[in-house]
Amino acid sequence: MAIALMLIGTILTAVGDIYAKKWSLNGPTTYWVAAFLIYAASSALFITALRGEKLTMVNAIWSVAIFCTSTFIGLFIFRERLSSVQFVALFFAFLSIVLFSFDGSS
Repeated sequence: MAIALMLIGTILTAVGDIYAKKWSLNGPTTYWVAAFLIYAASSALFITALRGEKLTMVNAIWSVAIFCTSTFIGLFIFRERLSSVQFVALFFAFLSIVLFSFDGSS
């Protein structure tokens, strides 16, 4: 159940990211409202996904999923450019989230 909630939440967050970015590019206020409501719904799914699951695991999976989708949206939908140093930083950010998801228990 938690995985399904996180998947839906990730999709909602991606849609919210698109509305937020479009609003930031001088879009109408309705885009801001849409982004806000979508982010609120996504947060509710995140909180619900915590039920019966470890916070560290849910947060790590959630963070990686959002990180990947927002990077994809920025690069391919909004044609944002990153320097080679920023790409390296993105790699290490991703790696840190992945490594943090390991709790070290046997």
